[in-house]
This record gives sequence, structure tokens and C-alpha cells, in this order.
Amino acid sequence: MNDRKDIFSSRRQQLIPHDDWKTILIDYYTGAYGPTLRVDIKGIDGLVRLNDLFVKLANSGLQNANIQQIGRVKFSGFESIEMTLWPHRKEPRKLVELVQAGDGGLAFHWTRHSEGWKEWAEMVDALKRPGHQYLTGKDQDDAIIEISFMEDPAPSP
Repeated sequence: MNDRKDIFSSRRQQLIPHDDWKTILIDYYTGAYGPTLRVDIKGIDGLVRLNDLFVKLANSGLQNANIQQIGRVKFSGFESIEMTLWPHRKEPRKLVELVQAGDGGLAFHWTRHSEGWKEWAEMVDALKRPGHQYLTGKDQDDAIIEISFMEDPAPSP
């Protein structure tokens, strides 16, 4: 088991060589439950930044956002994440959609209505100790979102 932990630790170190734990690593890979976006957060400031963005979307402070607006975000396996406040009462068919980025790379679009963004903000806010939360679970979503706080990063694909 210790070998596995070493592999996980070296993956984050490889992607973020001078890691001060303030960078949020978002890794796209095929996990045990299918395509996964693992949001690896090592410090409380990362949780606060992500939670604040979700709250702004929930409160209609933003209609659209790019996750890079929160600063210090590193992607692996894709190019970007765009977020949209869904204007309808009923959630869209997909909360997480894989789309083509302008340069031909992969991008994700996260869409929720106000209450949905509030729900995700509360789930992120609940992470006070090492652990994780799955923000998605709809079968039709193109990827699962796993928010991981102070856990080891995922192995490379």
C-alpha cells in the first residue's frame, strides 16, 4: 500500500513540481466508476476559493464562469471547465458535459440551477478534514466530479 501512496504523491509532484499546496489540481482520467474529474485540493484556501465561486453562481452573482477565475488551477487531461447558471427550475439533462475546446482539446461544461450550485457549495464547505465528496451522480453526465481534500492524488492513466 505504501508503494501506491508513493505513486500518487509523485503524480502531483510531476504535475506541480514546486507544490505549495495552494494549487488545485483537476485531473481527468478513467476511474473505477468511469470518466472522472478529480479536483485535488490540499489546502483550506483552495476549498474556500471553489466554494466562493459556487456561492456566486448560486446567488446569481455570476451567470457564467471559468474555474480558472479562482486562480491557481492546474488541468491534466483536458483544457478548461466552463460553468453556467441554468435559468430554469428543472436541472438540465446533463450537469457535466464534455465538449470540444476551440483548439481541438477537451473541455467540460458544468451547468446547474441556483439551488444546485448552492448544494455543491454546501458539499464543498462540509469538507473540513481529509476526505472527498462526489458532486455528480447522474448516469447521463459525461464525467463524475470528485472533490478530494487532503487525499493522495489519482494515479496517472
